[in-house]
Amino acid sequence: MAKNMTSEKAAEYVDIRLRLSESSRKALIRRYNRIAEDVRDLAAKGKMSTTSPAKFTVDDFVEFVKYRKSKGNGASDLNHDISAMNQLMQFCGNGHGEEALRRNPDLRPQTSYHRKDPLPDSVYDRILERYGELNKEDFHWVRAYTMVLMYIGTGCRNKELRLAELSDLNVDNWTLRIRHPKGEGSYGGERIVPIPEDIRPVVKTYLDARWAWLHSRKVQDSGALFFAMDAGHGFMSSNSVRRIKDKVALDVGVKFEIRDCRRAFGQRYLDHGADLTSVSIAMGHKTTRTTEVYYARVTDEMAIQNLQGRWSSCPKAEKTGEEDGKA
Repeated sequence: MAKNMTSEKAAEYVDIRLRLSESSRKALIRRYNRIAEDVRDLAAKGKMSTTSPAKFTVDDFVEFVKYRKSKGNGASDLNHDISAMNQLMQFCGNGHGEEALRRNPDLRPQTSYHRKDPLPDSVYDRILERYGELNKEDFHWVRAYTMVLMYIGTGCRNKELRLAELSDLNVDNWTLRIRHPKGEGSYGGERIVPIPEDIRPVVKTYLDARWAWLHSRKVQDSGALFFAMDAGHGFMSSNSVRRIKDKVALDVGVKFEIRDCRRAFGQRYLDHGADLTSVSIAMGHKTTRTTEVYYARVTDEMAIQNLQGRWSSCPKAEKTGEEDGKA
C-alpha cells in the first residue's frame, strides 16, 4: 500500500508546534488523522491527484473541501478543517490552498454570529476593587487576578498572554510584546500593546510576588510570564487559564469569558476617545471591520461627539467659475 504522505507531513507539522498545550496537540492530531483518511479515500477514487500536501493542486484543495461539506460537517468544524489543510500545505511550501480560497471566495462557509456585549466597566471596577482586598502574600490569588486584569487591559487572546515570556513585558514604557499571535507563522504578525495605568501597580506587585515565590522554592525561572504550577513551571495550558479565570469570576460573583475581556479592551478604548484604526491594530485585526463586527463599535453618541464643532473648521470651498458668473 502506498504511503499516505498527508499523515507523515501532518506528524512533522504537529511536532514543530512546540507551544501547543497537550490537549490542543491531541485535538490537532485527531483532526489531521481525519483529514488524512479523507485524502486517502479521495485519492483512491481518483478525485484527488495525490496524498502529498506538497503537491496538492488548487483542484485537489477544492475537491477536499467539497467532500468535507458533503459529509454534513458544521460551518465551524469545516472552517477548522480548511485552515488545518491550508496550514499543512503552507508548511510544505505549497501555496495552492491560498490560491483556491482566493479563486473561490464562497469555499469557506459563513458562520452566524451574534454580537455579545463586552465585560461591563462595573465588573472591571469590581475586579480591581476585589484585588485591592486580597492578601498580597497569597501568590495564587495575586497571580489569578493579575492574569485576568492583564487579559482585560491588553486585549490578548487566550494563547497570546499565556505564552507571553517575562522578557516580553517592558516596564520602562509599559508595553507587552505579543510574540505568539493568532495566525502565527502565516497571516498573524507580532504586535506591541500598551498596559493601562491602573493595572501597572498590579503587575508590579505580581512581579515581586512571582520572584519571591520562585526564589523561596529555589526554582529556576522558566521565562514564562505566567508559569504553570507543576514541576516544570512552563507555559500553562488553555484549560488552566480558563480555570484561573473561573476562580476569579466566582470570587467576584460574575460569569465571564476571556473573550469578554478582549471585548472590554476594545470598547473601553473607543469609549475613551481612541480611534478605531488604532484599536483594531492593537487587537491584531487585519481590518477595522473585524473589530466593529465582533468586538467593539463606535456608538451613535461617540460619532456625534466626534463631529461636534468640526463643520465650521472645514476649509471653505473655492468658488467655481460658474458661481463667479464666469461660466
